[in-house]
Amino acid sequence: MRRQVEARKHRLSPVALLTDSCCDLPREILDRYQIHMVPLNVSAGGSEYLDKVTLRPAQIYTTLRETERSFSTSQPSCGEFVRRYSFLESCYESVISLHLSAALSGTWNMSRMAAAHVGGERLHVIDSKNISGGLGLLVLKAAEAAAEGKSTEEILEIVRRSIPRTRIIAGLSTLRYLVRGGRAGAMAGFVGNMLNLFPMITVDPEGKACSFGRPVSERANRKKMLEEFEKLTDRHGLEKYVVLHADAEETAGELAAELEGICGKASEYTMEISPVIGINTGPGSAGFAMILEN
Repeated sequence: MRRQVEARKHRLSPVALLTDSCCDLPREILDRYQIHMVPLNVSAGGSEYLDKVTLRPAQIYTTLRETERSFSTSQPSCGEFVRRYSFLESCYESVISLHLSAALSGTWNMSRMAAAHVGGERLHVIDSKNISGGLGLLVLKAAEAAAEGKSTEEILEIVRRSIPRTRIIAGLSTLRYLVRGGRAGAMAGFVGNMLNLFPMITVDPEGKACSFGRPVSERANRKKMLEEFEKLTDRHGLEKYVVLHADAEETAGELAAELEGICGKASEYTMEISPVIGINTGPGSAGFAMILEN
């Protein structure tokens, strides 16, 4: 409701920004830049939830720890996107819609189909080829550019140049939740548990999730993340970074302090990841996302 009032009477820019709930940005930033968000769907035990709307991270992690219940997720419907685009098109001169990687979800494709249905050349749907804080940083870049008065074409160019420079790395405490969510084979989970591995995941240039390494302890996990952060910033320079976690606030705080010690500047923000992502990473995971300078 708040976004609808802003769009009609107090819009910040003639360019609307739309994303999905896999975009991890703090509420304060979403409000400051009037960013519109469509929630993904989560199903469990016969109940349906809207990510970040009727489902919060605390609910997810308690359930994951205390039960063997499985969750399933799905993209917003085409109808939901059509409604959003129809409204935004009536209030703004153009719409830029930036979504989680098309290699990880059908959300981008559903959004693209809805935009084609609504019609017009003022709707621009972009595959971020990233997720969570990586997507968040790209949306933040677009929002800052819109607030500065840049044109649709300029914002699109900024985002497209930033996508190949965006990285995300996260350390998991176990493979158990990836297996339960169907994101890893059962044998991988068995082997991981037997060897007491602490998997690390990242997103490759095509937007696919892949293993980054399998340290044998949480300490080794953190060490490898810090080494990679330092290597990337030394080689490419650092524009922005954020720290992310799944019910691991203390770990995230320690990681944020160590990253700041390496690069000499604080993260844009530290926050808990979206429930729809936390279902697969499980509680205890932590990591960072960054946009490199070159």
